[in-house]
Amino acid sequence: MQLRYAVKLPHNQRFRAELYGSYGNNDYHRFYEQHMDETLVSGYRNATDETSWYGKVKLNYTKVFKNKSSFSLDATEDMTHTKNLNTRAQKNSELSLNKSNTRLIATYNYRIKNILNLQLRLAEHLSYTNTGDEDVFGSFFIPSFKISYQHKKHTFSLDGSLRSVEPSNANRTGDEYRRNEYEVFVGNPEMKDFLQCAGALRYSWNISPRFTIFLYNNYYISTHQVYDDYRYDKERNEFVYQQLNGGKYWHMHYELGVQYEIVPQHFYIRSLFLHNYYNFRFKEKYVHNGPYGSLSFTYMNKGWYFRLGCLTKSQGMSDSSGMVYYSPFQLRFDLSYNVDNWHFELNTKNIGLKSYSETRWDYVNYSYISSIRNPRISDNLISLTVNYRFTFGKKKHKFDNTEVEDVNQTTISK
Repeated sequence: MQLRYAVKLPHNQRFRAELYGSYGNNDYHRFYEQHMDETLVSGYRNATDETSWYGKVKLNYTKVFKNKSSFSLDATEDMTHTKNLNTRAQKNSELSLNKSNTRLIATYNYRIKNILNLQLRLAEHLSYTNTGDEDVFGSFFIPSFKISYQHKKHTFSLDGSLRSVEPSNANRTGDEYRRNEYEVFVGNPEMKDFLQCAGALRYSWNISPRFTIFLYNNYYISTHQVYDDYRYDKERNEFVYQQLNGGKYWHMHYELGVQYEIVPQHFYIRSLFLHNYYNFRFKEKYVHNGPYGSLSFTYMNKGWYFRLGCLTKSQGMSDSSGMVYYSPFQLRFDLSYNVDNWHFELNTKNIGLKSYSETRWDYVNYSYISSIRNPRISDNLISLTVNYRFTFGKKKHKFDNTEVEDVNQTTISK
């Protein structure tokens, strides 16, 4: 349930308050059996009965100045409580998780006509987590900025932010259960929130009415990035899976492209060179480079839209494990038409192609190699969409349908 109150005050001021709450109950059962020559030789059961509630209060004050610059102040408090009754191989246990977060954010936005826009944000985030006998407290100072500049043939924007990231609730309790015959999951109550720095640079230059060069670059830098840890336990005689806080994680994505308009405003060709760079450390250091490219033709005129594009083979790396994945060559065709309230759209992907995806991972005492052929998922796709829009009368009211982020996540690991 959500309650929201908003009021306009004199001198271009506005106040807004939100109250949100949710309640959840999860009942989860899983049964495992091992058969040999159609005879049951072993079996075990995992079950969890979970109750939880989540509450959030948010206050906002905004002041707009005569030069269209603005100042806003946000205060947010949220709380999560989760209690689990677990059954693991005929043994019962109780687990609990309590979390609270306090956020204070001040934002100033300065604008000079339609040429320059500068935004500066300062925030403080306090977090507290209790899981049984473990207490974890975090305090983060989180600044961010954004600069946008547009003049004649040049468009430029630069933004950067620093935010805190919360690990999944499913890994912050002391829960422990068997994932399969060879592997056991072990929770980690000592997991901590961590900081993530993100930014993006965008630049375009219209050299001529038909020719444009554009550049795009984004990056992510994290402290104590969460990663998946697999290790062999001699006492258990099996593998143990657990999530831990690692070291610094650094990912950068580059794009350099050119666009030429064969028929201005209607028909153009675009080519892109793309590159992913990964550099991070968990128990060991991982560095990976993955270049690839794309080419597309696009036509638009009087309600018609046509696009034919291809993407070369690409590579990436998982930010939670260091696992390298390979994506196949992709070919895509899109066609749509709009008339009155009707919309028709035809999409195809990789028609006549056989695509394979491959994943590789080499870890201490643990290796993983997978080559998958997925027909009907990654190739030979054809979809047809038909939409019609109905409008009745005149709209007298405008409703705010802003979605609420409900962080009341279950502690049950899938």
